[in-house]
Amino acid sequence: MKHQKKPLLSLAVLTGLSFLFLFSFYGENLKHPNKYLFTDSGDGLKAFYVFDYHVFNDTSGTNTQAVNYPYGEVHVFSDGQTAIANSFRLIDPVFPKLKNYSIAFLNALMLFSYLFCFILIFLILNKLSVPDNLSIAGALAIGILSPQVFRFLGHPSLSYCFMIPLTWYLQILFFEKENKWFYTTLIMLLLLVSPFIHGYYILIGGLFIFLNWLIKILQLHNMKFFKATLPHIIVQFIIPVMFFQLYMKIFDHHSGRSTDPYGLLVFNANFSTVFVPNHPPFDKVFQYFHPFQYQNWEGWAYIGLPMLFIVAFSVFKIIRYLLRKNLRLIFKPALPEILQSAVWASVLILLYSFAYPFKWHAMFLLDLISALKQFRALGRFAWVFYYIFSVYGVFVLYLVSRVLKQKNLKVTAYSIQILFFTVLLFEGFAYHKEVGPLVCKATNQFNKDLLYENYSKALKAIDTKKYQAILPLPYYHIGSEAQTRVVPDSTMKSSMYFAFHSKLPLIASSSARCSMTESRKLVQLLAPSFIKKEAMQDFKDKRPFLITYAKDPLDDDEWRLLYKAKKIYGNENLELFELNYDDLFANTSDAELKQFDLIKDSLYTNEGYLSDKKDVFIYHDDFEAIKSDTALQSKGALKGSLKDYIFILPRKALPLDEGKEYVASFWIYNRGSYPNTGMTVIEECNPDGSGIDWRQMYDNARCANIDGDWSLIELKFTLKKKGDLISIFTKGDDSVDKTVYRDNLLIRPADVNVYKSIETENGKTKVLFKNNFVIRN
Repeated sequence: MKHQKKPLLSLAVLTGLSFLFLFSFYGENLKHPNKYLFTDSGDGLKAFYVFDYHVFNDTSGTNTQAVNYPYGEVHVFSDGQTAIANSFRLIDPVFPKLKNYSIAFLNALMLFSYLFCFILIFLILNKLSVPDNLSIAGALAIGILSPQVFRFLGHPSLSYCFMIPLTWYLQILFFEKENKWFYTTLIMLLLLVSPFIHGYYILIGGLFIFLNWLIKILQLHNMKFFKATLPHIIVQFIIPVMFFQLYMKIFDHHSGRSTDPYGLLVFNANFSTVFVPNHPPFDKVFQYFHPFQYQNWEGWAYIGLPMLFIVAFSVFKIIRYLLRKNLRLIFKPALPEILQSAVWASVLILLYSFAYPFKWHAMFLLDLISALKQFRALGRFAWVFYYIFSVYGVFVLYLVSRVLKQKNLKVTAYSIQILFFTVLLFEGFAYHKEVGPLVCKATNQFNKDLLYENYSKALKAIDTKKYQAILPLPYYHIGSEAQTRVVPDSTMKSSMYFAFHSKLPLIASSSARCSMTESRKLVQLLAPSFIKKEAMQDFKDKRPFLITYAKDPLDDDEWRLLYKAKKIYGNENLELFELNYDDLFANTSDAELKQFDLIKDSLYTNEGYLSDKKDVFIYHDDFEAIKSDTALQSKGALKGSLKDYIFILPRKALPLDEGKEYVASFWIYNRGSYPNTGMTVIEECNPDGSGIDWRQMYDNARCANIDGDWSLIELKFTLKKKGDLISIFTKGDDSVDKTVYRDNLLIRPADVNVYKSIETENGKTKVLFKNNFVIRN
């Protein structure tokens, strides 16, 4: 056949077209690969930062101090492409200047992954005897429409669109070649390396390898084939998984990681993310007929408009087989061996990306294989279906075209082919037309020659060796599933650029599955100084801290910390402060108790409490009437499910003054799964229940008032109209059915301090209630 005679020529043509595509959309990046970061915000910025910090600054190959100081983090959890970063570290003694181009290499690898993807899909189509012209067009169309392009802007390590085609192609060669151990070794090595690029690759690739093999076994009904291939599957899939688990057991010394990450039933694919366009030119057409409102971007794996006709054709055939009771052809379709098992394996993985069987009340399965809980973004698994079904679709197009040509309908056959690939390419180009300009907007600030002047001046103005770490304000800590504080990109930029160039670690963190125990200790650094800081014993270095302040809005607890620091540099965009170790960890509980003993006789009695102003309204509810197995101080507390509305204060008319500022506070239990997730709302409405107005909203995960197993939520609010009803409630995600506890509600005027002596000894206060905090000697 012609396509077998000149494969090198066809590959040369494909390579030329690939470069034409890449330079058309990403020419600026290819000409100056070390000049740009594909993104300088969110997870994307963090990914570039932890990658380059590991290359230049870390002393360990397995752990990083880029984030989460003083504890650090296992580098594979940071999304820093450990395998590539460590490659630069290994060759640094021989080629020390090469690391200066680490970002350039990463950028080029992401872009040239398209070339590898095109070639692999071409080779797979070639295995199906698809003519070279169709194989070239198919490879380009499938690769260009790949949904992984959007990972350029958020998760660069997930943008390698050749990974799934490579896994499939190696397994094809394994099944058809005699030297099976050679290809088994290649597959094993691919899966061994894959989690050190991104953890999802090992499960996505491994699950496909296993299901493709299992379905092939069932289709063949051949015990001899099963026995012959089982050792290979164990080596290909099981050994890489076991190796990675062993690696983590040896090098992961961080306790308290979440065993039940949020989002398993949220970050999914669904029918619309796979079969409905999410971008121009056809998204508006589909939305006109039906508003597909829930297209979670994690599940984007749209196969293209022409492929929908292939879906319809395939469903029609299945229905016809069912009506004819020819079930064998459904399970083992009349397709080349390459596709027979792979298509059905991809369909099963597609269902998994839809969160089935878990949505069929089968969450108990996760307890049997608890490691699966860590892969919560199931929508990414839909990529397997995208690539395999798209290859199947091109093969079906080839069959249809061949039949038309045999019927002397060549013009029709060529017209269908042209229309098919034109539409796919048109849809794919829309992706890159959007992404292309975005990936050359951010200058590579990890290149010292390109560093913005305001950062350069600030770095020169200070002695970085004087400090032990950087504490950014506003403060951020992301990834623990417990305490979560998110900040504007400007804060992340300033702190990460400073950390990289100063070689100082960050006390903040943005990482996957970081320790809940460690995050609680670090976020608690923002708590009032009369609360003992659990992290103090972990900071062995007594040098001061460098605060980077990008002038983004601060919460009250962040202002409180900044007031303790001394300003050492400032410009219109950035200020630097020095915070002494003793000022960060100073404990003022004794001073608070002594101060109370000095003023207690001058305070006013009010509803069983003392206050520093007379005749003020104080509302308190300790929920003692509601017995609970977990409570703050005694035996009563509110108990409910995170997914429900838990009313700390049911609608009630309180004697509040219009326009006056009040503080509402209550405690939440901070242990277990999803302890602090959800929001608190203060709601005001008219006496008849109309005119509902949410006066205040607060993300409970931001709370830094952590005292042991409990955290104090505080919200300031004003009453819009005297006589209105006030209610306070918490609400979590509808998909999270976890028991949570709330206790001890206090409402007071913001300018009033409320006290109660809880425990005394020899006339001196040992335990004090102040504004709902409990201060201990």
